[in-house]
Amino acid sequence: MHSLMTQSSRVFRYPTGVIPLHKEELVKPAKKKPSKYHNRKQLYDEIEFDSLAEIAYYKLLRIQKADFKYHQSFEICPAFKINGKAKRHRVYTPDFTIYEGNELIKAIDIKGMKTTADASLRMNLFEYKYNVPVMIARYDRKTQEFKEKLA
Repeated sequence: MHSLMTQSSRVFRYPTGVIPLHKEELVKPAKKKPSKYHNRKQLYDEIEFDSLAEIAYYKLLRIQKADFKYHQSFEICPAFKINGKAKRHRVYTPDFTIYEGNELIKAIDIKGMKTTADASLRMNLFEYKYNVPVMIARYDRKTQEFKEKLA
């Protein structure tokens, strides 16, 4: 099949089929300070996503009827004091968390570029504390599919 790329739509292909993503479906949120990663936040299904790739992954999870949550935060280091100085608690917020029943089985981070050292550290601390794997999902434009690998 040929790619259906036009100015008005983008197509993301999945193992389960093709999902067109039309700009008419999206509502741009109010202008804010530009992101340090140069992504454009998009409103879809009344949820503000960080990128078009996150919307595509969201659609994939809905097609698969997965039990998931979007941007759920997890504490990876509690607040503490050292030498009288207070240190804030630290959290890790994966893009998607996947559940089976009530058990968290996997965290997914959608990445468009290289993983930063800070993000890698947060992922490792999350995996250590919660004993749950973090998967990095990248959209491959050539195959038009998401490729997942362990963080």
